[in-house]
Amino acid sequence: MLQSKSLQDEMLRNYIETVFNRYDTDRNGSLDVREMTLFFNDLFRTLEINITVTDKESMEAIRTID
Repeated sequence: MLQSKSLQDEMLRNYIETVFNRYDTDRNGSLDVREMTLFFNDLFRTLEINITVTDKESMEAIRTID
């Protein structure tokens, strides 16, 4: 059972890395405000949530999380 959890953790890490790399368009290892805005808007579109986020709103969200 321990190996199963380890495998699940590895799969989750790989998925997160794949998503991160999709939005880290300048490949600098971090997501800037524009990249985060693209991520949020794609996420909302995928979830069929009718919201469009601006760069300013993304920055506010980043500040709140940070």
